[in-house]
Amino acid sequence: MKPTYLVFDNLDDRRDIFTLLTKLRPSQRWQFLRLSAQFCNSKPKPQILLDSTDTTLTQAAERGCDKSNDVVTNSVFRHLWHLAAQYELDMESTYCRVLALVQGDKTFADLSADLCQELAKQNGEQQQHHNQTCRLAGTL
Repeated sequence: MKPTYLVFDNLDDRRDIFTLLTKLRPSQRWQFLRLSAQFCNSKPKPQILLDSTDTTLTQAAERGCDKSNDVVTNSVFRHLWHLAAQYELDMESTYCRVLALVQGDKTFADLSADLCQELAKQNGEQQQHHNQTCRLAGTL
């Protein structure tokens, strides 16, 4: 099975994700990227840190500077693909999350709640696997 970033690695899908990102405010794009990093399947989760240039560009974009807005969008877009390639971010789920944000079906709080549910499910599965392994080893 192909990694999801390869499935989404075509011009139409890349254009869709990019266009959806442009519909978020610049600061929301970074917020979405930070949240997306927490949905990565790798451990430890990658951290998204903004440097002073990112902050300055985001502030300029928030004030209406088109060039800064484009740079912020490109940067967030590039980071998302990096997360997909290096940290196992599921791009299909990422697409669905940004679409839900743009359409107003979900808020960042909703996505954070989804993350908590997903992490709880993963922890439950890990605990079950641990218990099963211990039973097989005769230590539980």
